[in-house]
Amino acid sequence: GRTNSEAGKLQAEADELARHLDEERKKQEEELERMKVEAEEKRKKMLEEAEAEGEEALKKAQEEAEKMRHEAEAEAEARRNEADKKRRAAEEELEQLEERAREAQERVWMTKQDQRVRPGMSDPVVMDFKMGFPSVSVDNFNEEEKITLQAAFATELG
Repeated sequence: GRTNSEAGKLQAEADELARHLDEERKKQEEELERMKVEAEEKRKKMLEEAEAEGEEALKKAQEEAEKMRHEAEAEAEARRNEADKKRRAAEEELEQLEERAREAQERVWMTKQDQRVRPGMSDPVVMDFKMGFPSVSVDNFNEEEKITLQAAFATELG
């Protein structure tokens, strides 16, 4: 009977140990499950943070791109305005040159009218006395003009 009671005692100890191990295993399973849940929550939180950071970075990049676009547009507008200013100045200068050319042409025409230039005549010697009196060579005149000049000198000088 003694072995029986020893066997019973050992069996009870074995049962106790098995129960204890079972509890320990359950605790470890619960701990593992809790760790899985925590890890999943942490992963979700990190994902959300990364997404928020990504959205913030995207928002900043979009703002920066928008700012750069505005700057580029302003620069283009300034260059356009500068080009327009230069074009207008060039047009005004061209108009002034054209006006001066018209005035010069009118002066030439008036001078020719004053000298009664007839078609077929050679252009006359145009004298500008602002710088003093030029010396004119007899070679500047044709035969008809030379005869007229000689007659005029004879009359003037006697």
